Amino acid sequence: MIKQEKAPFTEQFPGKSSSELEVTKDAGNKVNIQAISGATITTKAVTSAVKKAVDEVSEFAKGGK
Repeated sequence: MIKQEKAPFTEQFPGKSSSELEVTKDAGNKVNIQAISGATITTKAVTSAVKKAVDEVSEFAKGGK
């Protein structure tokens, strides 16, 4: 569960590599994306979409696709 004093959900994404874009429910895990209590499916869907976008941009920047 994300507490009020922690950064909002969307502020967890900037600076993350593709491999770090995974949802966790472990509050001690500061590397991955913290699941929102009661919205795990939404958290996973948004995180998956961001991961796909990061992967596409990375591939494009390398001269692929």
